Amino acid sequence: MNVKPRVSVIINTHNRAYHLKRLLDCLTRQTYDDFEVIVVNGPSTDHTEQVLKDYAAAIRTETCPEVNLCMSRNIGVRAAAGEIVAFIDDDAVPGGPTWLEELCKPFKDRTVGAVGGQSYRMNGLHEFSRGTFTIWAGGKSVNARSLPPQKKTAEEFNGVIGCNCAFRRSAVVEAGGFDEYYTYFLDETDLCYRIAMLGYHIAHSDAALVYHEAAGGANRKSQYHLNWRVIARSRGYYVMKATEDRDLTVEERRKGAVDACGLLGTEFDWMLSEKKITKSEYKQFNKDMEEGRDEGIAAGLSDERRLQWDMSGTKSRFKRFDKAAGNGSLNICLLCEVDAVEPIGGVGVQTKAQAYGLAQRGHNVYIITRGEQEHVSNIDGVNYCYVVPERLPIEELYGLPASQDRVDFSYACFRKLREYKNCFCLDIVESPIWDSYGLVISYLEHDVPLAVRLQTPMKMWMQTFQKQETEDLEMLTEFETAMMEKADRIITISDCIQETIQDLYGIQFTQPVSKNYLGFDPAVHVVPQREKDDGKLIVFFVGRLERRKGIDSILAAAPALLKKYPNLELHLAGDCEIFDDVIGDTYKHKFLKDNRGAKWLRRVRFMGKISEEQKEQEYADCDVFVSPSLYESFGIIFVEAMRHGKPVIGCNAGGMREVIEDGVTGLLCEPEDPVSFEKCLDRLLSDAKLRASMGKAGLERMHRMFTDAVMCEQCEKIYRETMRGYRKA
Repeated sequence: MNVKPRVSVIINTHNRAYHLKRLLDCLTRQTYDDFEVIVVNGPSTDHTEQVLKDYAAAIRTETCPEVNLCMSRNIGVRAAAGEIVAFIDDDAVPGGPTWLEELCKPFKDRTVGAVGGQSYRMNGLHEFSRGTFTIWAGGKSVNARSLPPQKKTAEEFNGVIGCNCAFRRSAVVEAGGFDEYYTYFLDETDLCYRIAMLGYHIAHSDAALVYHEAAGGANRKSQYHLNWRVIARSRGYYVMKATEDRDLTVEERRKGAVDACGLLGTEFDWMLSEKKITKSEYKQFNKDMEEGRDEGIAAGLSDERRLQWDMSGTKSRFKRFDKAAGNGSLNICLLCEVDAVEPIGGVGVQTKAQAYGLAQRGHNVYIITRGEQEHVSNIDGVNYCYVVPERLPIEELYGLPASQDRVDFSYACFRKLREYKNCFCLDIVESPIWDSYGLVISYLEHDVPLAVRLQTPMKMWMQTFQKQETEDLEMLTEFETAMMEKADRIITISDCIQETIQDLYGIQFTQPVSKNYLGFDPAVHVVPQREKDDGKLIVFFVGRLERRKGIDSILAAAPALLKKYPNLELHLAGDCEIFDDVIGDTYKHKFLKDNRGAKWLRRVRFMGKISEEQKEQEYADCDVFVSPSLYESFGIIFVEAMRHGKPVIGCNAGGMREVIEDGVTGLLCEPEDPVSFEKCLDRLLSDAKLRASMGKAGLERMHRMFTDAVMCEQCEKIYRETMRGYRKA
């Protein structure tokens, strides 16, 4: 055998297109050169075929007609042209660029027939290291040391984990391949046992590490909802087959199989006691286990193994994996503490739009966010990496709860970035200025460049809400300043916000600064306008009913306009229970009290918090959208309204001056000026043609400047520039 043998990396996949792409891109960073990649697909119904088409020049593909992992593995082995066949699950990624290099080293010993690497779940759980198995389906997945070569009469042997293992192909062929009775579970253990019975040694490689997501699929609906019938069937069958050449009676073997499956019942007891499953699920799990166990025992006693003794197939030509295949893809990490799956608020909405837009352009996007437990979930092509911050014992932060929380989450982001930067081959990380998520990364991470996106900063928030400066708030502004100064690139969402921050913080950026307007999918959520009474005019506002959002100007102008326009309705959506210190009340309560008895009052609807679906319907139904905010760093809501072809009214302040083209797509009133706002709204309400022309112009402007495609194309260019500059520096 060569010092570095040819290796066939086999990926068995089923309906995990996004995971497959992520893995293929990670494999382009491997230091090992002499390997091919064979993807056995099937029968997938998602867009896996498109991923395979995109990588056709770099890989070889095969098709499996059934959802049977062993059949899929055998198809891969038969097609393999390498001396070594390595398996990595489609929802796993190498722990670093030397994964394959390390996995192959033990094969220098001719007695080694299989090698098992280490595996960590992406929640930090140590899944496998120097694992062993027994003929009774027992063993330990994590051990302090490996077993030495064992005699055939032994009951315990070294094992491997299916998501990270390699076999000498000739040993697999000699053993007859994988037993296709196993649709999944214990398939690799069974093969290891038969290879050990042929006289080969099973070795381990701690340095060959993978991270395993354990994503949902046909056999895994959740951590607790597995295909227990199949698992029990595999256990029963395995024990009967592994013990058939031993000096044991059938009853002894059968009892061993029953005991092996009985361990599942103990797990079900724990799940029920911890309320992980319901009583009905507990009953069903036990029923599935018993039926699968009996089926497996019967098959183990009477059925012949479903082996593939003829593994020759058609002589395959080795096709070296083209590592250039992933050159077009970036591995991007975004920091966003708030929920970006179902976002509420500007940072979450923008992060989701950016993430999905970049993913659609072929990039691998990872969002580090806060969760109740650490794990990774790939949702529609975006990888959500959940972290659980721990309180750091920093004496200087005692008594500063907001600052303590910021540092705790920021450190959790750094810790997760450090853990994943090699396995995901991260190229760049981006943090919003808000809440300083990237603070610790800006100080301690030196391998991945950091871009900081400028949005509304803490000092502007304090001014808008007239907050008195405290030691805690002052510390938060210092965090922002420090992170901006240490960032490798500044990305601003408007010229205005850059100018505002430089003025408020007395800072001049020495690093490159790039402007990247926010953008959104122009089609998503757009709904048709509902029929309404002739002549009805609807003015819509969405946001917190607070002074910062200009609700005082809206309500001050409302009485006169509602009297003037009998068909006018005012729809105000958002939290309306916010107490204002200046008026000593909530705006809703004060308005209703001051105007009690007014005939037009029934045409004012305080809607409270509404769903995304309701919000989009209101955009569609309204005639004018208004939000005379005192300040917006950009103004997402105006773009959302323009997406529906609606004229808008904002304030002549902040990023609104860049989003709204005054007199063309809408009107700009003066901040904190109810008279100015009333004139603007009166002008639009009185002129249907003007409303139509401004709505049309706004829709055209949105498509030209504020779509997710435009944003992400510009963002990608900024990232590549940042990476080039970082490498030079």
